[in-house]
Amino acid sequence: MIGGEAIVGSIVFAFVIVLWLTITWNVAEVGITVGLGFYLPFNIVLTYSIGTVLRLVTDARLGSEYAEEKGIPIAAGFIVGEALVGVAWAIRAVFGG
Repeated sequence: MIGGEAIVGSIVFAFVIVLWLTITWNVAEVGITVGLGFYLPFNIVLTYSIGTVLRLVTDARLGSEYAEEKGIPIAAGFIVGEALVGVAWAIRAVFGG
């Protein structure tokens, strides 16, 4: 059983890490991930976290211009593709098959 002290300690630890990353690397996305983690399912927060880490790595290795010119359009394509697959599955569920 997790006591209240462990929960408070975890929250304070997460806050300190987010503050340190925001100040050190100027990474605002990490704070968003922690905030989303409080009310969204784990699989959504995990994919957002992976995307944040990938963005940090590509910015460090290839520069932020690469993310602006190639990364964001690719990510938008993945989002639209996921939405279209969801619509196709919904149509298939409604009309049988």
